[in-house]
Amino acid sequence: MWSTLEKFAYPSRFYPLVVEKPFLTFGLPRDVFIPMAGVTEFTLGLGLVWTPLIRRLSAFALLVIFTAAVWPFGRVDLVGHGLIMAVLLAVGADQSRSTQFLPKFKAKVRHIPVGIAVAFLLYGSAYWGLHFAFYGGDGYVGPAITLSAIDVSKAFLNDTIWTATEA
Repeated sequence: MWSTLEKFAYPSRFYPLVVEKPFLTFGLPRDVFIPMAGVTEFTLGLGLVWTPLIRRLSAFALLVIFTAAVWPFGRVDLVGHGLIMAVLLAVGADQSRSTQFLPKFKAKVRHIPVGIAVAFLLYGSAYWGLHFAFYGGDGYVGPAITLSAIDVSKAFLNDTIWTATEA
């Protein structure tokens, strides 16, 4: 579910993919398809921790999505997602019929939207909170320190350790 938040935080990162392989959007505009894909992936990910039936259905739906991705993206995608697919097969084959975490809450269908909203709020807060902690409010993603040319030349000439200056 963590990686699906990137479709909301950085939708522009997916534009080149949609331009290169437009058939992935099923004819939808990219600015509609990317958030819809994020919602779908997030909901299926949450389904993996819901009731046993929903868990199995989510696992098989994700397995279909990962398997379908092999055709347009090749064997590299299969190798990259192979371990995830193996775990999804194991989850889909699980014979457990009980829910261990919040069983009374998960038993009611009307609690599903609440669960999705709470999960999105928790994961979203953690995602953007950590992003703010790592990159600051302005989103600086450059190097944390820089070496000046003078420091580098001194280090080579004097065999001293390089000194770093803050960016």
